[in-house]
Amino acid sequence: MVTRVAVGEKVRAAKVNELVDLVNLIGMVGVIPTSVAGTGVARDATTGVISLTNATTVTIDGAFTSAFRNYRIVLDSAGTAATHAFYLRASGTNSIEGYDNTELVARNATVTSSTVLNQAGWLLLGWAQTDAAWTLDLFNPQLALPTRAIMAGGSHANPAAVSTANGFVSRYLSHRPTTAYDGLVIEFSAAQTGVLRVYGLQ
Repeated sequence: MVTRVAVGEKVRAAKVNELVDLVNLIGMVGVIPTSVAGTGVARDATTGVISLTNATTVTIDGAFTSAFRNYRIVLDSAGTAATHAFYLRASGTNSIEGYDNTELVARNATVTSSTVLNQAGWLLLGWAQTDAAWTLDLFNPQLALPTRAIMAGGSHANPAAVSTANGFVSRYLSHRPTTAYDGLVIEFSAAQTGVLRVYGLQ
């Protein structure tokens, strides 16, 4: 619990640290990555918001630290229908082995499932429509343990209409190596414009 400061009292480091600790107890806290890269990719150094403008590759470094155990990545984008690939990254090097994916895909009234093992990345079925949104929850990526993840997302045209191209996807993802990662690369098969955000989860 943070205590009040008396009128006229100096706000000292201990009090500021109390406030910082309290904020960090909130369930989801915005993270400011050390750097981002990619054509059409920009980071707000104050908020950490990552903007995409006709981007096909997003490289994020310095996002996963000991400050949080788990992380959430949120994307809201529009562009040409695209598939997605994800690669965990440590000290500027992508991991390109040991990715497993089990997914459940709903296309209008048709539901299918599949499992793909030991891939070079999380190479994921993309959206058949132009507007898409998804969340990716990563569990202990910054620890020397296998990384696990849960992803959910979908796409519609805008305006939406009944179509077999509409989609919703739910995935369980795992990565076999016991490596501590600090970043992530996301590749789109077609240009995307939107906003991406990284959050730390308590």
